[in-house]
Amino acid sequence: MKKHILAALASAAVLMIWGMIFWQFIYEPLKIYNTIPNADKVAELLQQSGTVTGTYFYPWPRNTDETFQQFVTKHKEGPFFKLSYIRQGVDPQSPQKMIGGILHLFVVSFLAGLIIRLIGHGSIDFKRKALIIFLAGSIGTVFIQIGDPVWFHLPWDYSLGILVYELISWLILGVITAWIMK
Repeated sequence: MKKHILAALASAAVLMIWGMIFWQFIYEPLKIYNTIPNADKVAELLQQSGTVTGTYFYPWPRNTDETFQQFVTKHKEGPFFKLSYIRQGVDPQSPQKMIGGILHLFVVSFLAGLIIRLIGHGSIDFKRKALIIFLAGSIGTVFIQIGDPVWFHLPWDYSLGILVYELISWLILGVITAWIMK
């Protein structure tokens, strides 16, 4: 169990560093985020309209025959979008965010170690352990990140950039976990 906890702590720390590197230097060339023209005016309109914190999809809803037909028509005509909106300000560098982030990474890393323990980590070699973690994480990543462009027709740039980030994260996690849990 000591190796398992050590692997989770080490993986969480390295993943935190990887995240900082990615979001500081790599995300921009991958064109993950775009800037809205007149972004300040759009934000002001959202606030003035009383929009509350939430995730929005337009056109929506589609809960009756009539609204579903409007959904289809507006979808075909465009525009359509998915918007995650936080009305109140947040500190992007708050200690709570960093603590929550490292806790999140620790839990994911701990779960990866559980997979290795479940399959009998003494009976498989380093490469196979790393590959198992990589593949297990990749299943979720591919399922989720490719889902938005496929099912909701959202632009590929964001999803492909996040796909790169997450697949490399799973590779890092697999290698560290396999190395420590020899």
